Amino acid sequence: MLKVRDRCSNVEIQEIPFRVVDCKAPTPYCIAGLSVDLMPTGEVTLWASDFDAGSFDNCTAPDQLKLSFADPDLYPDSISRVFKCRDGEIGVVPVELWAQDLAGNKAFCSTFVNVQNNSGNANCASNGNAVLAGVIETETGAAVEETEVTLSGDLQASTFTGINGIFNFPVPADLDSPDFSITPHKDNDPLNGVSTLDLVLMSKHILGVELLDSPYKIIAADVNHSGSITTFDIVQLRKLILNITETFESNTSWRFIPADFVFPDPRNPFLTAFPEIININDFDSNSNLDFIGVKVGDLNGSAIANASNVTTRSYSRDFAFEVEEITLEKGETYAIDLNATLASVEGYQFTLTYDTKALSLKNIVFGTAGSEHIAVLQDGVITVSWNGATERSKAFSLVVEAKQKQPLSQSLAIVSTHTPAEAYDRVGNIRNVVLDFSTQDTDKGFELQQNQPNPFKNETNIGFVLPSEMEATISVHDLTGQLIFQYASVFKAGKNEVKLNQAQLPAGVLYYTLATDSFTATKRMIVLSKIKFGGLLLSLGRQAPQKRGLTK
Repeated sequence: MLKVRDRCSNVEIQEIPFRVVDCKAPTPYCIAGLSVDLMPTGEVTLWASDFDAGSFDNCTAPDQLKLSFADPDLYPDSISRVFKCRDGEIGVVPVELWAQDLAGNKAFCSTFVNVQNNSGNANCASNGNAVLAGVIETETGAAVEETEVTLSGDLQASTFTGINGIFNFPVPADLDSPDFSITPHKDNDPLNGVSTLDLVLMSKHILGVELLDSPYKIIAADVNHSGSITTFDIVQLRKLILNITETFESNTSWRFIPADFVFPDPRNPFLTAFPEIININDFDSNSNLDFIGVKVGDLNGSAIANASNVTTRSYSRDFAFEVEEITLEKGETYAIDLNATLASVEGYQFTLTYDTKALSLKNIVFGTAGSEHIAVLQDGVITVSWNGATERSKAFSLVVEAKQKQPLSQSLAIVSTHTPAEAYDRVGNIRNVVLDFSTQDTDKGFELQQNQPNPFKNETNIGFVLPSEMEATISVHDLTGQLIFQYASVFKAGKNEVKLNQAQLPAGVLYYTLATDSFTATKRMIVLSKIKFGGLLLSLGRQAPQKRGLTK
């Protein structure tokens, strides 16, 4: 049943029949290779389940998955396999483990078996190969696939890890005390696992408020590969999040540290140089060749390391930017404020799009979000990434000119096309970011009125309403965002009025803003010509305010 309610409380209900279908393939999970000795007959039988390391499915129980060595639809009896040395199946033999669920969905992973002839069966032409193999995982145990692994030294070869993170190289037996070097490399999808939440965690670490709790997270925070964590890392990571840059300027997307390496001081992994390669002298099969993969920029472990590691991001509730709904009139210029309860979050990011047929962007007036937090990627697309602590509500304002008559709510939208729309609250929840269009909230007693007259030559009155006696600021900016005039005072409850003399202001289009601790609103005024009539005059009704300051 679909239930829709509009802002006028009209409700429409419609029942839509649907059928739930399992379309997701299982996740096969292979062990990292298997060694087996031939029977005296020169053959050995293995079962597909021998290679299973915990395959799973979203709807089918693990014990009901059908495991096989080949496509079960083409080879339904391939649940076991006989390896025969007379068929050349000796040494390292690649195998596939297929998993099929009850709905018929299927998938496979790749591994290997090292078939050995330790009994010296004369019927077997054993090549005596050993295997050089390892696994690459994150510090949380997620296999890192599609990593290029290069073997150099007495043998040269390269391979890629599969979904299980395994790599392997056969080593001929006739090599005498071989020496090798193994180097993993992966430098794609730098935004994988990277968000403004990582900037929040990085800032806390730099300030000493909350230190990163593992050497691998600290290495991930060293975005510029300098051997330390500074604000330069924040700057580079934010450029990536905003889509200003597409790669790390002096780093790779992933770094790999041998799994058996012990950091002398885990709180400072840069204290001594740590290896990113494994060197093997006089190779034997007991060598530990595993690596820990570190996704650069990902401090909370959200990177997708392999196809089975994909998770659906869930949001606790919406985080709304409040925008006053207006009807755009062709040829008019507007200042569109984006306000939110910023004290409730530690950071946010999103992609803001606007209809280029309806709006022309003239300027951005920065609030809590400064120039380093906002990027205009192209006409109609703006990316935003902010983190910090503030009690202010105004994030920033867009100064736009309308090209046609159209409601603002049909001209402006928050999406996730370039920078995903997310906000991070102070209790660890991730919230969706939306625009909340509404008329100016006069129910709470706040209202900024249009200056009268407008346009004006000599003087104009700015009227506004406050719910109680409080401090407020009237500011005037030009189209570039430069502050022209500012007046702060304690104003009375109810209607107030500030009278501006044109001599204080330049001619042209200006914007005036009323700001309190909990309310911000901006409107446009037009000054027709420069006529000086003296200083500023204030008309505040029956009670004059306490003057706090005046800045030109």
